[in-house]
Amino acid sequence: MYKFLRKENTTCVNGFFILIVFISHLRTYMQLQPRLEWAMGTLSQLMVAMFLFYSGFGVMESIRNKGMDYVKGMPVHRVFHVMALYIPAVLLYALLDLILGIPFTAGQFFLSLVAWLNLGNSNWYIFVIICLYLITWLSWLAAGQIAKEGTARQKHRDTWGLIITILLTIGLVIVLKQVSPDYYYNTISAYIFGLFFSQKKDVILRLCGFGKSGKPEGAGGIILYIATTTAMVAVTIALRKYIQHDWNYLVFLVMTVFFCMGVVLLSFLAPFPDYVFRWFGERLFEVYILMRIPMIVLLRVPGWEEGGLWYALCSLVITVILAWAYHAVAGWIRRLKKRLRPQASPPADK
Repeated sequence: MYKFLRKENTTCVNGFFILIVFISHLRTYMQLQPRLEWAMGTLSQLMVAMFLFYSGFGVMESIRNKGMDYVKGMPVHRVFHVMALYIPAVLLYALLDLILGIPFTAGQFFLSLVAWLNLGNSNWYIFVIICLYLITWLSWLAAGQIAKEGTARQKHRDTWGLIITILLTIGLVIVLKQVSPDYYYNTISAYIFGLFFSQKKDVILRLCGFGKSGKPEGAGGIILYIATTTAMVAVTIALRKYIQHDWNYLVFLVMTVFFCMGVVLLSFLAPFPDYVFRWFGERLFEVYILMRIPMIVLLRVPGWEEGGLWYALCSLVITVILAWAYHAVAGWIRRLKKRLRPQASPPADK
């Protein structure tokens, strides 16, 4: 019904933001132009908020469509799938560190495998999304026991699942606040909002001017759409300016929700699907986890010790090649496992 919420369109949004993340990560290794530096600093952790939002949205859509069978399988098709992609990448970074003479301890290595620490790779997002998947799984299992029998059981179950997820996530934030940097938890509300948005999207979008056609309808709908979109952007900017003067992670969590809603509404106007953004969105994990490899290696090239335009462009090209190869190999392994999986035997003749 809502074209801008279809998978191919949300994938393009993620593709756009992973390129923003790439530019931001360059700041670790080189000095950006002042305006670009300002833009990256202003956007801050919001650049990853849509990854969390669409993850929550996608999980909730799957739960609503597939029910408890999907929930019960989450440790495999969500958690194990992420770790199966992540761990080989960590091993690549370990090999790279050994080749380049970058020291690391055994403890650092093993904690990197569970994404708590890193060997030069990005890790916090992987750790957080794994925690959120496990929280969602546990929450809906518990909600399934609480939900009453009857025609409204699924709605009752999903309501309780969301409530329990919120409570457990609050606990996770409290713990992370004590033991980790703020970027581990200051956008975590995006995932929760994604779950909620999936459950209430018809009501929310109706309040934003959308009609049964999936678009703003009539002059009133268009005016309401423009007003709510402007409000989301304005509140995000206002809260961002407030945080710059008086940092407060709770305000950041609230701002993240307004930012996500603003991007969702603006994505209605985007000419998606787009081939380039879709390509990057479909290889979001691979680009995210591998982009630092060329950034680290190319700093060793004579004349590129301080980075520069050619350093940045070559890092992007090599990231694309690595992401393409990694994605292709992972897909080949999945297809091979599917072919080798034992098929159910036909019933014996009587």
